[in-house]
Amino acid sequence: MKRIFTVILTISTFCALNAGVSEEKSLNKNDDFLRNTPNIQNEELRFELANLKKQFNLDKSRIHDLYADKMEALKSARQDEIKSLKNDFASRRELLFNKYPPIKHDKLLRANPSAESKDIAPTDIAPDNNIKPKSKKRVRRP
Repeated sequence: MKRIFTVILTISTFCALNAGVSEEKSLNKNDDFLRNTPNIQNEELRFELANLKKQFNLDKSRIHDLYADKMEALKSARQDEIKSLKNDFASRRELLFNKYPPIKHDKLLRANPSAESKDIAPTDIAPDNNIKPKSKKRVRRP
């Protein structure tokens, strides 16, 4: 009983410590250096802080918009380069295929090597009835 109690106590202590540490981290991430403090009694200071915060947000959004425009231009340039590279390699590939034409094998002769002429249609070839279909059962080995 004492052992179970100590295990539960240590686990709950670790969980509580982890929750406290994660709460501190989340507070630091949302830390706003221009946070509005409602306890300011001086109206002029509050007004100036509000103007400063508005100016900061305007500058921040301007910077984001500027970089968004630059990123769009870079993305379109990248896509254009990739398209030109694809076209270049496609033309080089065509040249290679023209230089080394593929070897055409007659599939009809592979299917029936005893056929003498190439003019025989594939429907005229009779299938072999002697061939048994393979069973698709899997053979298990110990």
